[in-house]
Amino acid sequence: MAGRPPRIVVDDVRLAFRAPDGADITVLGGISLDIEPSEFLCLLGPSGCGKTTLLNCIAGFLRPSAGRILIAGAPVAGTPPEVGIVFQEHALFPWFTVRQNVEYGLKVQGVPRDERARVAADFVELVGLRGFENHYPHQLSGGMKQRVGIARTLVNRPSVLLMDEPFGALDALTRDAMQEELLRVWERDRKTVVFVTHSIAEAVFLADRVIVMTPRPGAVRAEVQVGGRRLRSRTSDEFVAAYRALEQALGREESLR
Repeated sequence: MAGRPPRIVVDDVRLAFRAPDGADITVLGGISLDIEPSEFLCLLGPSGCGKTTLLNCIAGFLRPSAGRILIAGAPVAGTPPEVGIVFQEHALFPWFTVRQNVEYGLKVQGVPRDERARVAADFVELVGLRGFENHYPHQLSGGMKQRVGIARTLVNRPSVLLMDEPFGALDALTRDAMQEELLRVWERDRKTVVFVTHSIAEAVFLADRVIVMTPRPGAVRAEVQVGGRRLRSRTSDEFVAAYRALEQALGREESLR
């Protein structure tokens, strides 16, 4: 990645608001990050530290009180077309089938029916849901619904993928399976991913780099490189060492075991 400009630049971003009682509350206290093309970056920290707020600023949902955010060199103003977002709640249309949900964005863009059916079929297969194209959301498990949500986002071919604890509501076994599925999908075209989590183990398994945030006002406490994650198991010495490094960076009182 040497010599390539960052995909995302977060430059001294601060965000504050006034509470109903008139008190000024600072949520983000000055965050600066360069996120590289194809990097898988996790934001890790305790609840309320501003992880989701920062993600919403990158997505263009919130405007920082100070500082700036650039994606591909352009200031963020509204949600850029090259950005795809996956939330913890899948927010599927319950009256649409899997295929119709995945096709929805293409239909809004005016893509012809035959082409969007072909493209959607490719992404349904990519996330392992071939054979479920005509099922409705109520007929799917939680993990399958999140696969549909990921396919619906990827079908628009974003270069940046923002993910806000997308597996947080899943049981442990399904969550592990979805993490492996996400890496398999990511390997295909190496999008830039910013992934919010409060799980140390999830961050170690997924990330190239982990940003550890302080309690509110959110700031960067530490950066931990977790290279080579796809070459190790969750029980390897390397995995355990990275886990312990992040646990130490969080501080004992904020340990998220």
